[in-house]
Amino acid sequence: MKWTPPPDMDEECIALVSIMQELNIRTIGSCSGHGKKPIQVWMAAENLVSRKMAILTRAVGYGYTENPEFAKLPREWRLYVYQFDAYYPSPVCLMLEGPARPAAGDELAARIGAVAQDTGFAETVRKWLQSQESGGGA
Repeated sequence: MKWTPPPDMDEECIALVSIMQELNIRTIGSCSGHGKKPIQVWMAAENLVSRKMAILTRAVGYGYTENPEFAKLPREWRLYVYQFDAYYPSPVCLMLEGPARPAAGDELAARIGAVAQDTGFAETVRKWLQSQESGGGA
């Protein structure tokens, strides 16, 4: 079933939240910051060691330097981990925070999409996850 943004979602968040939904990253809230505050997307931290989180952290933390266009983008995004009470759907939540620019969410959505399509990176993640499952990790 294709995800549909709620009618009250800030337009600047739609592309970013949409690609996160495609990766099965469960978002629980977002705000564009309305040009005054940083854009924020909140997620339930269901499985931090996964392909979807590897894609997200690569796009956010390291940029996507294999693509020259993405390499030019500044590293403006941060990923925070929070612990909350029962109010949230998960005891551990993540907050993705980026710059207060209208196009910032679309730019990161494009980077996430590119990382998700990178077969070399996907194979590296697959092998690492497999090694963790077989007890080969720290």
